[in-house]
Amino acid sequence: MAGLLAGLTPEEKARAARLKRMEDQALYVAAHALLHAAVFQATGQRPRGFRRGEQGKPELDPGFGDPPLAFSLAHARGLVACALAPGMALGVDVERIEPGVDGAGIAAMQFAASERAALAAAPAARRAELFHRIWTLREAVAKALGEGLGRGAAFAVALDPLALDRAAEDAARGLAWHLEECAAVPGWRMALAARHPASPPPAVCWREIGLAELAARLP
Repeated sequence: MAGLLAGLTPEEKARAARLKRMEDQALYVAAHALLHAAVFQATGQRPRGFRRGEQGKPELDPGFGDPPLAFSLAHARGLVACALAPGMALGVDVERIEPGVDGAGIAAMQFAASERAALAAAPAARRAELFHRIWTLREAVAKALGEGLGRGAAFAVALDPLALDRAAEDAARGLAWHLEECAAVPGWRMALAARHPASPPPAVCWREIGLAELAARLP
């Protein structure tokens, strides 16, 4: 992990040092090293700094092109995720499926009515996974919007097929939404949300790498 930390920017190193728990430090360093590897693969350069964009959402500074590269990071107990693409708002989330989670209690405070209904109608054996599907999708959308989940029912996601109820509202502004899920790692759920100029949906490439490969990808 020290090798991954060494290549981060001074700002990132300082932020990592402020985290009190070693696990949190490791997840932060791994997520940001993954961002560095993704940016290097796309541009041949590593991130040099960051700035705060609309609503405080972090952005690369410089942005490496016009339109600039956007990114989103997520981590949860042993797994990190990074999304990177030019010219769109991105949100990625990853959660470990916790069978004992109080899905109904959290849903009552955070989910839209249609999402709560879908959760209540599901067989008991599927509710934990369904809860985490909805949660990761909501978190990804909230990140793409640059907002927290405190908005509660301000938007709703639908499953099978994936859809977002505010898509029509954004379409009137020339924007489209692409939602995608990944369950390649057993016991985890990942979701991606991209709000992009109305055009064909982005081609998404999911790639899983370990720490050794990540270190090898960094210059």
